[in-house]
Amino acid sequence: MRNTFDQIVGTVCGLGHIPVIPATWTSLAVALLLWALAHFAGAGLGVQIALLVFFTLAGIPASSGLERRYGEDPKQATVDQAAGQ
Repeated sequence: MRNTFDQIVGTVCGLGHIPVIPATWTSLAVALLLWALAHFAGAGLGVQIALLVFFTLAGIPASSGLERRYGEDPKQATVDQAAGQ
């Protein structure tokens, strides 16, 4: 169960497993998601803050789990890119 959580959250739904520039793809996907939420669902700053809090609080333990599995600073851990958007 914990490994599944780490994989889903830490790799942002598997985007961290893209072989070439996974952090860039994650940033692009999250930026597009935020744009779509703002333009089509009318989501504002509150939704952005909620996603920031989620990615930060859930990403810390998920990244730690990925680090235990893949070693120090794994390229698969792209949740920090999601939080940064």
